[in-house]
Amino acid sequence: MSAAEAGDDIKVFESSNIRRTYDVTIANFRMKTKGAKSTTIVNLLSVDNLKFSLEVNPAGNVSHPGYVGVYLRNNSPVDAIVNYSVSVTGQNLKDNNKLFTKAGSHNSSWGWPMFLNHEDYRTTDTMVFVVKLHIVKAGVVCQGVGLHHTQALNTKIEENIIAITEKLSSLETTTTTKFEALDAIANTIQTCPPARPIPCPECPICLDDMKPPTKIIQCKGGHFICEKCRARPSVQFCPSCREEFIGRAVGIEGYLRQLFGSN
Repeated sequence: MSAAEAGDDIKVFESSNIRRTYDVTIANFRMKTKGAKSTTIVNLLSVDNLKFSLEVNPAGNVSHPGYVGVYLRNNSPVDAIVNYSVSVTGQNLKDNNKLFTKAGSHNSSWGWPMFLNHEDYRTTDTMVFVVKLHIVKAGVVCQGVGLHHTQALNTKIEENIIAITEKLSSLETTTTTKFEALDAIANTIQTCPPARPIPCPECPICLDDMKPPTKIIQCKGGHFICEKCRARPSVQFCPSCREEFIGRAVGIEGYLRQLFGSN
């Protein structure tokens, strides 16, 4: 049995207490009784998924010419059990516990094809139809699930579980491999010899490192001494090559600032 067939076998109703009264006025009614056969449709109830309308045939139909036909139609997607009545002055017709099937089905409309004779004195130019509705029970949309549909759903779930398990296993393997690679890198870092400190040029006179912010003096031969030693009266020439000093070595000072900071 398919899911659709299972759903057709199930009908669920819930109690309702929707009550409405409508006054429907149709003008030029006598003229309509003498014209072509037509249907006047008036939408009435519209609550949640319940929709009902009034249908009036002023000129009647092929089976009942000479009579006004009045019908109530269920335009809802669900069945409904209804008490209803339609009245005009001096005329009141009603029906109780009538099952109106859902819209488009065979018994979605009920009423009276011979509600009022065209020659009746109550058939006037302006007709007022009083419609009373009492929704006793309303259908609930219910979808049954067939056995084969349940089996197919279970199979799909099992397939998804297997696929997820395989992905988790693959992810575990990949994660383990990556952790092993990280461990190898950590071991390599730990076994590497410590980096040697960056050498800094030292003054050949006082033997102090000429780190920033030491000012450095340069000779014509490209040798360096610190400014403090150059300020000594006894230091007139480069101690390395005996050449004259030509000024500040701003280039080497800038390079050493990049290595050691400005301090």
